[in-house]
Amino acid sequence: MDIRFIKEKTIQLKQQKGNIKIIDGLFHITEYYFSNITPISMQNIVPLLRVLNMYSNGSPQKVSVDEVQNYIDGLYMCAHEAYMKIMGVALQRLSHSVIILAIHLPNEQFVYFQEGNETSAALNPNSNKTTLTAFFTLNEECKKQFGVEINESEYDSRKYTYDQIPKHFTFDKTNKLWKPKLGGKKTVGRLYNVSPKELELF
Repeated sequence: MDIRFIKEKTIQLKQQKGNIKIIDGLFHITEYYFSNITPISMQNIVPLLRVLNMYSNGSPQKVSVDEVQNYIDGLYMCAHEAYMKIMGVALQRLSHSVIILAIHLPNEQFVYFQEGNETSAALNPNSNKTTLTAFFTLNEECKKQFGVEINESEYDSRKYTYDQIPKHFTFDKTNKLWKPKLGGKKTVGRLYNVSPKELELF
């Protein structure tokens, strides 16, 4: 089976005056697949060929598409990736973990709660704390501990910018506080994008 089969079917379909838009679209898709033949493209071309056959036989029916199965069938694993999986070598989570850092105006942070627990979320003192408010709290504590002058100690957070904090401190999600890092995983802070339209926040 090659591109000649597709061209032949396309000509037959156009002679039957079917839905030419669909036919042309299928032809261009299949032409692309056949010009870039890999196991993945051959796996994904089969559903298209079924549709072409149905239209050429004059029985356009609804085609049930199993997207999950198509995804599984279309997965392509190269030789070295297959070898690594067989040998049990970890391929994911090998580098830094990313901590998303909140950015908001004073008292305009999001508060998350489950439906029906609105009052308990409103009364919980930690519900409105974010990584940003915890950063300001950390700086206040460092000011009390080390004095007004910035200390050269790695535990003085005032010498770091907000995006550098995750490299030196760990965010405790239960107490909503930054704590000094005792080793462990490397982390990178990622700030949310701020639109220039939000002038005060920008």
